[in-house]
Amino acid sequence: MVRMRVKIIAFEGEPIKVSNQYLFYKQFKFGECKQNVKHLSLGQFFFAQISPNDDPCIGELQLLYEDKLNHECLASIRLYFLPEQSPDGRQPRHGEHEVLAASEKVIIRLHDLVTWITDEVVWLTGLEVPCDACPLLQPFSSFTKTPINLSDKSNAVNIRQGASSMSTKFSRGLDFSDIEAEKSKF
Repeated sequence: MVRMRVKIIAFEGEPIKVSNQYLFYKQFKFGECKQNVKHLSLGQFFFAQISPNDDPCIGELQLLYEDKLNHECLASIRLYFLPEQSPDGRQPRHGEHEVLAASEKVIIRLHDLVTWITDEVVWLTGLEVPCDACPLLQPFSSFTKTPINLSDKSNAVNIRQGASSMSTKFSRGLDFSDIEAEKSKF
């Protein structure tokens, strides 16, 4: 796996909430150059590889904020692992397509988080859902048992559109129309 050399990391849009010490945001962008920028919004899932020797896991972006006192950009993520990646391994009680959520959320600097995000993952676990069976899942058709390459424009568009429609539906009342308008430009 090749780690991305990130030169651009920035929150996008205006803060959605301001407190004494923190500014909260809905989305951030990252990339090597202006032509190769990726966007990640609250509620979106991504593949993460914590260290080069670890198996990939799934991350969910739950909170984005800036600590004004320490001038740090931070994220809160929840990690999901295959049962095989747990200390006890896969047990008979685990479902065939089950992933396990870490009991604690991870608070991480945005700069460190983007080094965890990986574009190329061979994910051999999980249930394939026919795209025409559920229109809501249709954009996620690229989540199959073949390698996923987010640098391939067709996959990136499908995943980005699917994640944004999911996060819009289940975002606890946040208005993502500005984010979706920004994503439609790409």
